[in-house]
Amino acid sequence: KNSMRDESCSYISQILYNTGLEEIDLGENNFFTPRGLKSIGRALAGRSLAFRRLELTDNSMRNKHFLTITEAIGTRLDLIPSELNLRGNLIGVEGAKSLSRMLSR
Repeated sequence: KNSMRDESCSYISQILYNTGLEEIDLGENNFFTPRGLKSIGRALAGRSLAFRRLELTDNSMRNKHFLTITEAIGTRLDLIPSELNLRGNLIGVEGAKSLSRMLSR
């Protein structure tokens, strides 16, 4: 477990964008400030290939977090991971709708 904040998200974003990683586990971090999550989202949207597995479990993510991440990933349908684990978050109705829209494209 970590409590990474904006600066850590910036470093992770650079790694996400500049490497050919196929799997990443960002679970149990509770590091998603709006600014940090936008940084992660931009990196995901800028990748040239999709993750096979993206783990975002137990990050206390709420509607606003899901809206940010689905907006970023949803612009690039080829980047939707084949395995996306969101267990242990507080998705809520709007977050679920956003995920549903992203996955149904």
